[in-house]
Amino acid sequence: MAEVDFNRVNWQNDSTGGTPLGAANLNVMDKGIADCAAQINANTASIETINTGFTDSGWLSLATNVYYRKKNGIVFVFFAAAPLTNSQNNAIGTLPGGYTPGVEIIAPLAATLDRYTRIYCKISNAGVVQVSSSSSSAYAYGMVAFPL
Repeated sequence: MAEVDFNRVNWQNDSTGGTPLGAANLNVMDKGIADCAAQINANTASIETINTGFTDSGWLSLATNVYYRKKNGIVFVFFAAAPLTNSQNNAIGTLPGGYTPGVEIIAPLAATLDRYTRIYCKISNAGVVQVSSSSSSAYAYGMVAFPL
């Protein structure tokens, strides 16, 4: 944000105060008001630009029982009883542009089968969502969230 410089006239009452009423002094005040208005408009435009990244996309479907959304600059990937296969790095889908983390993310998920089933989600920096499971009859639950 730019600073707005303003040199006050420091008005004094009556004509003996040394600040005569005239175009020179009124233009100082006029220019100060105009500079402040210009800075307010520039700040408003900057805020509006920033706020465009903080919208809510709503929940979108990535695969069976796997959803994603972007809200306030954070991406959420939600697993709601997503069916799994007994494999490593099973590709679920790819997040579209604007939803990718830029770095690889690995996060644990919960399983419905038993406490020994290990499930984790990996999201590549390009947005490829993969799930690894130690059981083929489990369902994945959980959420992965990351900032953009």
